[in-house]
Amino acid sequence: MKQLKIAILLIVTLSILSGCGYTTKERNVIATVTSMEYTPSSTFPMPIYNPALKMPMIMYVPQPEKYEVVISYENVSRTYDNQELYDSVKVDDHLTMTLVEYYDDDGKLQGQDLKFPDEVGQN
Repeated sequence: MKQLKIAILLIVTLSILSGCGYTTKERNVIATVTSMEYTPSSTFPMPIYNPALKMPMIMYVPQPEKYEVVISYENVSRTYDNQELYDSVKVDDHLTMTLVEYYDDDGKLQGQDLKFPDEVGQN
């Protein structure tokens, strides 16, 4: 009986997972750097309770610096946090990107993403 339950559960799981298919289409586009923002590193206080001392305390949580670059093509944009990219571009620069379009089994567009050409194929 236990083996039958496991077999049924396995069949149901596989049938659910097999229905989640999608296809992708990729094409190279010329995207634009639309904004850039540098945020220096910082710390912020976070209250915690110390059970050993039986009292609240303040713990300081560090936040790393951010080098955010927003790259856009038509109505699709993607934000990168990368110092090397931040240092090498400026607003209104044009970059060759790959537009990845995700379609369901019925051929309906489900989503779009911008990636650098060397990122294509990686998730």
